[in-house]
Amino acid sequence: MRPELNGLFREEDYPKAEKLRRKFVVKLEVLPFPPQRLPRADVGREQARVAARSTRMIREAACAEEDVWSRLRDVVSPHGGSAE
Repeated sequence: MRPELNGLFREEDYPKAEKLRRKFVVKLEVLPFPPQRLPRADVGREQARVAARSTRMIREAACAEEDVWSRLRDVVSPHGGSAE
């Protein structure tokens, strides 16, 4: 990166890898298909609970993703994220 910046590179502009690692977290959770979407699924009490939990987690993930995109738009949009 130093050559590309033609003398403008400043070490203090780039945080150390360990500092970046503390700022980000990735959580991976594998969700089963909700049983109500499968044909001929015998939806018992436990299966209904798993389906409800899966559906809730999918909604939460979608909301989190939209929040990230919204904050990103606010930062990079020339109009401060407002619709044109």
